[in-house]
Amino acid sequence: IERQLQTTRLEDAGEILDSLSDAGLHCRHYVELKGVVGCDAPVTAPFSDRPVAYYEDRAYSVWANRTHPSDPRAPSQVEREMSRAPIFITDESRSKIYIDPQSLSGSMELTPSCDRFEAKDSIWMNRNRGRLPRTVEAGEASPDFLGYRLKETILLPGQSLYILGELFRMEGKLFVGMATLSKKASFVSCKSGTHLITDLHKQRATAIVIGGILALIGLVLLLIR
Repeated sequence: IERQLQTTRLEDAGEILDSLSDAGLHCRHYVELKGVVGCDAPVTAPFSDRPVAYYEDRAYSVWANRTHPSDPRAPSQVEREMSRAPIFITDESRSKIYIDPQSLSGSMELTPSCDRFEAKDSIWMNRNRGRLPRTVEAGEASPDFLGYRLKETILLPGQSLYILGELFRMEGKLFVGMATLSKKASFVSCKSGTHLITDLHKQRATAIVIGGILALIGLVLLLIR
């Protein structure tokens, strides 16, 4: 994350793209955006049953008597669902820039909302069984099939948002999505830019320490030989 990147004001985003277009340049522009989550109307997150602006759900089959990670009875993802209602980042200017979750999905740091196990005969499962696909390997009738692990992450209306990505226009609206032209870092986070940079520095420091320890171990092994 380059700290010299200047935050783009949402109300200026359209003018930036228009100026690039007038200059005959590619109509995508790498930006840093800060604001809050917005949506036209909240949607209900299926696993937590709460009103949200956006959700991502994952369901994993859980089996008994697992002997090895390659065992077909090992937990495996059987469903992934993303909400489809439009979401955007906005601020006090009331400007809107829509978020492209399809391109940014793998780079969205969302708020955990649900992480629980549901037995195959639980009340919730009986009410929502149609939402989850049948497990192919043996089916729910197998005594080794225990149920599903349900994981959900969300964005709430009004939640602070920090985005790195590329601005572009689609169907007359401003969007921000994965940086495909500049090939730079892209993500959506509820953390501030300062917190993200701190986390990145911690990760780099940890990697350096681990690298130093491994190098020292290698040197000791060489000396022993």
